[in-house]
Amino acid sequence: MRNLVASIPEVDTIIVYHPDDIRFPDPDLNELNCSIETTSNFDNLLLTKAVLICSPSNTHFDYLKELSNNGKYVLCEKPISVTSDQLHQIASLPVNRKAYIYTNHNYAFTAFNRYAEILIREQRAGDPLHLEFCASHGLSYQRSAADNWRFLRPDPFDSIVGNLGIHYIHMALRLFGDIVEITSHRGRGNPNSKEPDTCTILMRAAGGQTINIFLSYAAPYTNTARLVLTDGLLELNDGYLVESGPRTTFDNDNRFTTPPNKVLCNFDSSKAYTDESIMLSLQYFLRVVGSSGSFPSSHLDLAIRSAQMVLELHCKGHDVGIIQYNNQDILE
Repeated sequence: MRNLVASIPEVDTIIVYHPDDIRFPDPDLNELNCSIETTSNFDNLLLTKAVLICSPSNTHFDYLKELSNNGKYVLCEKPISVTSDQLHQIASLPVNRKAYIYTNHNYAFTAFNRYAEILIREQRAGDPLHLEFCASHGLSYQRSAADNWRFLRPDPFDSIVGNLGIHYIHMALRLFGDIVEITSHRGRGNPNSKEPDTCTILMRAAGGQTINIFLSYAAPYTNTARLVLTDGLLELNDGYLVESGPRTTFDNDNRFTTPPNKVLCNFDSSKAYTDESIMLSLQYFLRVVGSSGSFPSSHLDLAIRSAQMVLELHCKGHDVGIIQYNNQDILE
C-alpha cells in the first residue's frame, strides 16, 4: 500500500506512523519522486490533509475516531471496525463527518466488479440471476501457517470469513443491494489447522439473486468469478475476463450452445489484477481529497453492513451460521 501511494504523482510526502518506533521498516523508495518520513508522535498525522489506516483491525476504530474528530480525510482498510457497538457509533456520526471517511475493500474496483456494475446498470445482457466466486490457495499447508495470524486467533476478522469473505460480501452488496439471507459453512481442509481454513458463504438478495462464495486456504490456487444474467455471462479466470452472449446461440442442430465471447482484459498475474483495483481505489480517494469533496453516504453504509454481517455470522456458531434479515436494516 505504501509503495502504491508513493507511485501516485500528486503525492510528494508520506508520513508513516507507528506507536513503537522500532517497528518501522527500512523505506526503499529511492526510485520514486516521493519522500517518506517516520514518526511515533500521533500529532504529526494531524498536520496532514489525509490519513490511511493500515494498522491491525482492532485498532481501526480508535484511529478513525481520533482522526475524524480532527476533521481529517481518512481511508480505512476493511473492516471499518470490529464490534457492533463501534459500528453503531460510526453509523451515528454526523453526516458531515461521515463524508470524510472512505473504506478500502481490495476487490471493489476490480475489472470483474466494474464490468458487472455496467452490465447490471445498462441491462444490455438482461437481468442478473446468480453470482459466484471461487478463490483458494494452499497457505494452510505451508510451514509458516503455524505462526500465521489467520490460524492463531478466533477473532471474526482474522478468520477466513472475516478477512477474505468480507470482500466478496461487500461486492455482493454493492452489486445487488439488500441481502435477505446469508449462510456460512466453515471447516478445515487441512485437519491440522487450528481455525477453519475453508468456507462457503451462500446469500440471497432482496431482488431474488443468489450468491455462492467458496474460499479456501487448503486447495490449489484458483481465482474465478461468474455473473450469470438472462442474456449473457461475465466470467473471470485468474485475471482473464470475458463477456459472453447472447442466450439465443445455437449449434448446427439448433440446440443451445456456448455463446460467443469477447475478451475484456487479461492481467499477467493475480497480483496485477488486485493491484489495479487498489490503485483505482487510492486514486478515487485522492481525487476527492484533492478537490475537497465528500464521499457518498452509501459507501460507508456498505462498509458498515458488510462488517456487521461478518459479526452476525460469527455469533451464530463456529461452523455454521444462518441469518435471515426479513428486509430489516441490519443495524436495527
